[in-house]
Amino acid sequence: MNDNAAPSFSASENGLTINEPIEPEKREAIEPQKTKKSGKGLVIKLAATLAVLGIVAFAATQIDYVAVVDNITATGYEPSPEMSALINDLSLTSDGMRILNATRPELQEAEQFNANCSNNNDASNTSTLGCYSGRRIYIYNIARVDLDGIRQVTLAHEFLHAVWERMSDSERETLQEHLQALFDTNEDLRKHLESYRLDEKYNELHSVIGSQISPNQMPAQLRDHYAKYFSNHSKIASFYNKYHSVFEETEKREKELKEQITERREKLNELRDAYTKSNASLSRDINDFNSRSRTGAFSSQEEWLAERQALLNRQEAQQQDYQTLLDYTNEINDLISQYNENSIRVNNLYKSIDSNVSRPDGAVE
Repeated sequence: MNDNAAPSFSASENGLTINEPIEPEKREAIEPQKTKKSGKGLVIKLAATLAVLGIVAFAATQIDYVAVVDNITATGYEPSPEMSALINDLSLTSDGMRILNATRPELQEAEQFNANCSNNNDASNTSTLGCYSGRRIYIYNIARVDLDGIRQVTLAHEFLHAVWERMSDSERETLQEHLQALFDTNEDLRKHLESYRLDEKYNELHSVIGSQISPNQMPAQLRDHYAKYFSNHSKIASFYNKYHSVFEETEKREKELKEQITERREKLNELRDAYTKSNASLSRDINDFNSRSRTGAFSSQEEWLAERQALLNRQEAQQQDYQTLLDYTNEINDLISQYNENSIRVNNLYKSIDSNVSRPDGAVE
């Protein structure tokens, strides 16, 4: 035997580094009396007729003081070009335009908006996008291209608060039954209203339903109600679905990536455990082979060559297993990179609608 011909093996594991994921931050009919056919009777009839006509004439002269006040309040209001475009997108009826103009809506940047809407967000996990305060509407100017529609929906939402304020108690009571019925069958609405006080519930529900739910998903009573103010109500739900889908898609992608990473990590751990055991066994056998080679424990060159080749075959298979580990690790790291990029986008999306957060990088795309 030739001790100098004994091969030297290195079977150490290295280079398996897995990245760390970024966690996302994340409203009794009176029947006429029968009279005899006489001159007196004709006088009674004539008097009754004149009385009825008088009542009708009086009623016809009654003034809609709410409308008068709205028109006076709106006098001199000139929306900015951007606000004018948003108002045009709502496709309001004449009554709707009267009410909206009376609120003199403004599109504002963060500092001014926060000054006007500072007390309108009691829920710490939500962002205030607009408010109806002091009979005025203020909308936070969210300028992200990928959130197109969010300002229109916010304007419609706050506008409907103004509508609710102008409704009589009896009108509100009539609507509440239908609002409640829709609320009871819609889990998203129930989640949305969790943070609102009971005395604010129907006011808010009236605005949420009217700015997020498609008319074809409403009972006829609600469709007829909103049609008094929107000439094309389905447009509002389309705006909502357009921008809301951006949040849904990024959050769905986040969930999918997280599941893929978890699944592959479990598989990687299985492969790594198997590799570690196989590698330890190979290292022992290599050390034993080297030791026996040095002491001339082999009976023949053929025996030595055969055992050496068997170890070389095992080492080659081990190297292939190690490459599989590296490939799997790289695949997981790629998924984690995608997850982190998506998480950053999710965080920026939510920061961009929070007027209390400075504009994040890439907020305007």
